[in-house]
Amino acid sequence: MVETDPESMLAAMIGIPGVTVIEARTTADTLDVLIETELRLPRCPRCGGAVKRGGAELEDLVPSSAVGRVSRLTWRRRRWHCPAEDCLIDVFSEDDTGVDAFNERVAAANARFPLEAVSSPPSDWRDRLEE
Repeated sequence: MVETDPESMLAAMIGIPGVTVIEARTTADTLDVLIETELRLPRCPRCGGAVKRGGAELEDLVPSSAVGRVSRLTWRRRRWHCPAEDCLIDVFSEDDTGVDAFNERVAAANARFPLEAVSSPPSDWRDRLEE
């Protein structure tokens, strides 16, 4: 079966398993992509209890090269809140080994083949934090 959905195709090109493309924007010299990982309900890493959503934060990943442009990925990283009164952790952010591996892989590639400087400011994704 041939994939025809542009967001699914872009997610596959990014190379991070389980990533969903929320939005992509192009500038004169960049492709800016907002991503999120699959929703996995975590447990508190300290007490092991159930957690509640605590919003999100934006994390810029290591820039890469894609489709002839510098590609700037921003991860909408979920934050979680542990409601247990006796727990020392109040808020923590999700982790993803695929995102970590992407950053390491791209940083190594950039060290060998540096990216061209870009003049376009990064996309402002703050309006997409709470979806």
